[in-house]
Order: sequence, then C-alpha cells, then structure tokens
Amino acid sequence: MRKPNFELLKDALKNIEIELPDEIEDVGDDDSEKPRRKFSGEVFDAVELDWFVGKTFKLTGVGSEQVANTESCRDDDVATCFSFILDGKCYTAMENPEDGYRSSMRELVVTKGASISNRFKGVKVVGQRRSEDQYQKHSVIELVDAVTDKVVIEFGTANTDEYYPYFVSGFHPENMVLNETLEAAQARIQQEQMELESAVLDLTRDEELAAGWGEW
Repeated sequence: MRKPNFELLKDALKNIEIELPDEIEDVGDDDSEKPRRKFSGEVFDAVELDWFVGKTFKLTGVGSEQVANTESCRDDDVATCFSFILDGKCYTAMENPEDGYRSSMRELVVTKGASISNRFKGVKVVGQRRSEDQYQKHSVIELVDAVTDKVVIEFGTANTDEYYPYFVSGFHPENMVLNETLEAAQARIQQEQMELESAVLDLTRDEELAAGWGEW
C-alpha cells in the first residue's frame, strides 16, 4: 500500500482559506425567545360560576385548546382552555396548572374567536352545581341536557378542600338528546311514564284522604 505524502498534504492545507462569520449566533439554552402559543380568542368579562345555576341555555358548540403556561420554565407545561357556546355567546374556562400535581380553574370569561371544534344543532341545557358531601367539596358547574337529564358540559375545580384539587373541563356528547339511541329514548320515555303514573296515584290518594278527613 502506498504511503501518503504528508509534505504535499501540508502544502495543500496552507492554501485553504476558512471564512468565519463576523457574528456568531448564540444558540444557548435560553428559552425566553422561543415562540409560545397564546389563546386563540379575545378575552372579555369574567363570570361567576353561580350565575349559571338554575338558568336554561341553548348549547351549540364546544372546543378545547392547549396554551403554553407562560409562568412555567418547561415547554411541555400547558394549560387547557375549554370553550362552549351558550345562546350564541362563547364562554371559556381557563386552567391554572399550578405545580403539575395540582390544578384549578383560573377564571371563567366571556371570549370571542375561541377554537370551537364541535358545532351542532342546539340542545337545551340547564345549569346546576355538582353535588357534594361531607368528604368532597367542589366548585363545579354542570350543564345538564333538559331532556335526558344527563351531564353534557362540566367545568370548574373539583376537590377544592383536598390536597390535590384538579381542573374540570368535560364534554359528554353521548348524553345529548341529539345522540340518544332509539333504545335509550324508549327506555327514558318508559321511565318518565312510570314516574308520571306514580305521581298521579300519589296525588289521587292525597285527594281521597283529604276528602275523607273532611267528611269525618
């Protein structure tokens, strides 16, 4: 095997010119300049949770998006923005991720231009607070389908007095009357008829007892 001529290689390297840029771009670990996604819509007035209780609305759309938590140093730390349309107005429940183990609803606000990925024919829903007991306390609103009496939308903070509270943002389309199966509708109607008949019997019995006591 022929040996390389090192003298020729040295001479060749001397004639090679390497151009360096005037400024070298800093590519360190500083994340401050990295783009962060912001909430897609405009934010307006805040709304108290109790405002929804007992009211009836027409629900026509639901959407959710992940927004970077600007208060965190981690790129993968995101907050959920859960939006829904009631009577033509958009409301968004915004999450506070806190420390990664706990979360809560930062605020509920009226918004415009939020991401709504699910749009559908309106369904009537009624607002109510999630039930509590002596062990579990919640600050959660449920929007219940007025026909099926099942929860379609839920938002707020659960386990508020526990060590690990958590943000609630749920959409249950299977509970809407629009998506109810024929079998489920028949079962629901049958149950409602039975409850109505029972109520009529109770009312009739009460009237008979009242009439009897009156004659006596």
